Amino acid sequence: MKKYSLIAIVCAASAILTAGSVLGQDFNGVNEIGYTNTFEGLIDGSQLTNQFGWYIGSTDDVAIVTNNGDYGYVGYPVPDATHENAIYFETVTASGGVSNLLNGAAINDPIAVANMYIDIMLKPGRMDPEGNRLIQNVASNAAQMAAYVDTNGVLTLWHAIDTSGLGNLSNQWTTLYTDDFIKPIGSSEWVRVTVAFDFISDGTFYQHYFQIRLNNNQPYTNAEAFTSPDLSTPKNGTWFLCSKDSQSRTYISALTLGGMGMADDVVVGTGSPGAPTYKVVPSVNDSVHGAISPSTMSSATIGDTTTIVFTITATDYWHVANVQTNGLDVFVVDMDNTMMSYAYTGTFTEATTVKGIVKPSMAANGTPWWWLAQHSLTNGTGDNSDFNAAEAADPDGDLMISGDEFVGGTDPNNRNSVFTIFKQGQSGGSNYVEWLGGTSSGGASSPYLIWISTNLLGSPKFAPTGTIGRVEGTNVWWDTLPPVGVPAFYKVNATN
Repeated sequence: MKKYSLIAIVCAASAILTAGSVLGQDFNGVNEIGYTNTFEGLIDGSQLTNQFGWYIGSTDDVAIVTNNGDYGYVGYPVPDATHENAIYFETVTASGGVSNLLNGAAINDPIAVANMYIDIMLKPGRMDPEGNRLIQNVASNAAQMAAYVDTNGVLTLWHAIDTSGLGNLSNQWTTLYTDDFIKPIGSSEWVRVTVAFDFISDGTFYQHYFQIRLNNNQPYTNAEAFTSPDLSTPKNGTWFLCSKDSQSRTYISALTLGGMGMADDVVVGTGSPGAPTYKVVPSVNDSVHGAISPSTMSSATIGDTTTIVFTITATDYWHVANVQTNGLDVFVVDMDNTMMSYAYTGTFTEATTVKGIVKPSMAANGTPWWWLAQHSLTNGTGDNSDFNAAEAADPDGDLMISGDEFVGGTDPNNRNSVFTIFKQGQSGGSNYVEWLGGTSSGGASSPYLIWISTNLLGSPKFAPTGTIGRVEGTNVWWDTLPPVGVPAFYKVNATN
């Protein structure tokens, strides 16, 4: 049987309370607003239903505490929580759902005196609306709003539209198309969903509205939404009308999750969820040889123009090579620069990453400074000429300069450690070649390339025949299908 993915429904109490028999039973009451649930401290695998204000609409529905997996960073409704637990839910009937009941009426009934919001982490799958009874059933539940993610990863909303400009409402599903600013939701992606309800602003038509945003982003804009929570204002805004059948409700009384998905950090509060913010996330590509300060994320409200100064440092024999913002190169700096400051200034309209790129400093022909210093081949003063001279020297007198010893994987201070073939022969119908080599203490790691020739006077003289990974000391290559009736000549190439 095909199982559908997540549908998240924020709804009025009237229809949902009678949608399933279990909801009519007094297991654990309702939660007061503001309400927060992070699911921390609960036992992995335990049933959540019928405790903490959560109910199921059918005995076949489940809500189980589980490990939340990897969020990635999108910002959390409850940032101080450990975020180790979440809930997995699955509803199998069109009228089912996992609901949290809320005592919104205690605040707003019968006259609206407070706006409300829902802030929640969701891992939504993608849902095909064609013939989906769970989606079709939303209309009969008098939901204030509903949302699901379609097969393209695009958010789709249930809401009302004003068909005449006079408050004559009808309901519809609207697909919130993506653009360069709003991206599709990945098939296994956690997202933060924030829905802000306005029950009190429209003093003329007495309609109710909501905004929705993902990952603390700007609210979605749509041709059917108003620029303010008021029917008299222009459209192409961010305020959607709550559904036609729920306009008598001036509060939130249930949050229902249907289909299949995961949820965490459920927050329901009064007032506004606050202005959308973005994070500037600093990092370095190699935390062993580089650091960035400040190293923690910084916050900024959308639209703010803010400057944050980052200092990037590299360890000895490494240098700050580049800075990237959102994966794009900012500039490349000189290889002698072991510390630099970078001032990021921007108007915060999207999440930003700042990454310092550190790389090993190299002598003229590509030998790392750290390798030359590790073998005591330079005094390590940081003068390019010292390292260049050390690279070109042959301190052990084996007729291989230190730079070549690095590439070959041998010891520049041991005349018996030379990159050379010292044995070849035949065994069991195969040819073999042995030579000294290695990884240069973790420096050179590319495989050795083996070449073969049957005629040193021919053209080309050699052709590649295979590669072999490096080992320290004696390396052996076996040619199990050698040429027949002609001599075979082998050579080994090393690159860094």
